[in-house]
Amino acid sequence: MKFVLNLANASIMETLEEAARSRELVNVRARQRCLGKTTALFNFARKHNYGVVVHRHMVSFYKHQYPDLRIVSHLNTGGIFTYNNYVCDECVPCEVVYKLKRDGVLVTGFLREDDPLKNIKEPRIGPVTKLLTIELTDEQSIPRVIYKGEEITGRIAVDFEWRTKDADQCGSTYYRIKHTKDSAGAPVVETKELAVGERAYGA
Repeated sequence: MKFVLNLANASIMETLEEAARSRELVNVRARQRCLGKTTALFNFARKHNYGVVVHRHMVSFYKHQYPDLRIVSHLNTGGIFTYNNYVCDECVPCEVVYKLKRDGVLVTGFLREDDPLKNIKEPRIGPVTKLLTIELTDEQSIPRVIYKGEEITGRIAVDFEWRTKDADQCGSTYYRIKHTKDSAGAPVVETKELAVGERAYGA
């Protein structure tokens, strides 16, 4: 059975509920904009504890907007879907939607025959500066360290550790940068350090 979004007959949430009972998609058209489809889809996912598949350009944006939900990129189709309860946003390319549907991954979601995000870049949330960049020319070189856009000189020690938790979440991040800073007298040693998250099980 084909489900088409028609607000004259049912609300967006009602349409999603009905389509989900048959594990079918809801077809939408390009001109059906600003109707609250995205909000309804994410509320539907939250209600049923479903994950949400979105276009890769939108992952960071939606994770910022909906930090409590499992949100994955449409490119992560190689084993990242650990359970078969996902809904898809309308911006996921239709060939990916069809594949996930064939694989039994999708419960429901919106389908558009075109790719509305084909030529746009990922939205940015405020000014974006990389937190930390560490570069090594070879195994014996002194690392080049850029912290919050500023190059750190006088490096004494650079420690970095990152451990995974699962396919979608960071388990832990740790870094410590010790370096000297010029002063009127003896050099002053400064330390930039951060430790967040929990170590991965079995790591």
